[in-house]
Amino acid sequence: MNPPPAHSRQGELLFDDAHFTLPPAAPFGVFSSSPIRARFALHAAGDATVCRCDRELVFGSPCAVSLRFEQDRLAQAELFLHLPGDTTDWNSWTQAQEFERKHAAQAWAARVFGVPLVPMPIDVDGASVIPEWGDRTPLHAVHPWGVIQSFYDSKGGSSYMRIKYGPAPGLTQ
Repeated sequence: MNPPPAHSRQGELLFDDAHFTLPPAAPFGVFSSSPIRARFALHAAGDATVCRCDRELVFGSPCAVSLRFEQDRLAQAELFLHLPGDTTDWNSWTQAQEFERKHAAQAWAARVFGVPLVPMPIDVDGASVIPEWGDRTPLHAVHPWGVIQSFYDSKGGSSYMRIKYGPAPGLTQ
C-alpha cells in the first residue's frame, strides 16, 4: 500500500487513522458510509447537517473537526488544531497560545494545500481593505476549488481554520 499523500492540491481532507479521503463538495452519503462517520456527532442546523468530532488526525495533525453539509454536499470544514500540551482547563488558556495555534495552523495549511495564507481583505463601506491587526489579522488562500481562511476569535478565545468549498466570488489572492 502506498503511504498517504502529505498534501492536498484539490482540497480533499485526509483522515489518517482511517486512511479515508473526503473530497471537496463530497455528497453526504460518501461521509455517512465512511469509516470515520461513527466518530462524529451529527446536528441539524437549519437546512444543513453539521458533523463534529473532537479529535481526528487530518494530514498528520490532531484537530477538532466540524463538517457542514448543505444541499447534500460538503460546503465547509472547520479545523481547530490541537497543540502539544493542550488541556481543556480554561485556567491554563493564554492568548499567546492561541496565536501560536493560529501560526501553526497557517503553516499546516500552507504545507497541506501548497499556498501560503495572506491577509484577507474585508469590505469597509464598499471598499476592499487589508486589515493590519497583527496576530488577529484574518488570513486566507484562494484556490480553484474554494478558499481556506484562518481566524482568531477574540470573543471565543480560540483560533481556527475554515475551508469553504466552491467558487469564492470576489476573493483573490
